[in-house]
Amino acid sequence: MWNSRVGSYTVKQAAKDLGRPEHATMLADGSQVASWMTHAGSRGSLTYYGSVPLFAARTFDYPMWRDAPYVPDQYLRLMFGPDGKLVAWDRQYK
Repeated sequence: MWNSRVGSYTVKQAAKDLGRPEHATMLADGSQVASWMTHAGSRGSLTYYGSVPLFAARTFDYPMWRDAPYVPDQYLRLMFGPDGKLVAWDRQYK
């Protein structure tokens, strides 16, 4: 989806579609880099095996039970040229 927007998608369209970015930087040459959080990560929690809660799983000795792994926040980063049009994009995980 984003590849097809390179060269035509503008800063104004991004602001309208995505809202205010979480981070934005204006570079010396007039280029802009902005990022939006697209998915909030999780900091780990107790997991379930199917619909069996953790305490029951340990009772039945399911070896797969443990704390859920850390899942980072996902960001969409858009880079706009001095003309305000999209030149590149990527996803970041923090």
